[in-house]
Amino acid sequence: MASQEVTTTEPNKLEIKAALAEQKPALNLEQTLKKIKDLNRLSNQREKLIVTIDNLEGFEILQEDEAEETNLNHFQRCELKITDDNGNTFTTKNPFIIDQVSKNIKGLCTEKLTEVEAQISLNL
Repeated sequence: MASQEVTTTEPNKLEIKAALAEQKPALNLEQTLKKIKDLNRLSNQREKLIVTIDNLEGFEILQEDEAEETNLNHFQRCELKITDDNGNTFTTKNPFIIDQVSKNIKGLCTEKLTEVEAQISLNL
């Protein structure tokens, strides 16, 4: 009978490095508390973004409903007002500008929400 050789290969340095990278070292108490604070901050930020997105969606739907009832254009009866720290204000009733600002803010919040949720996943 011919002997069958069983060969076992030892992992090379790259494989060992990859395996070590997958194993997360245990955190000490300070590191754990810091991670909890970071996750709490990210969780709060996530909730605020969700509320803002929901408010904008509700605002747009309400404006569309009102526009249908009154036969006015979307955002026709709205006013956008921005005030800076010095009390200077910018005000417009232009429905096109208000619509674009609303969509832009919603888009920015949605992008930021995606980033925050990715950070939460990475911190777990």
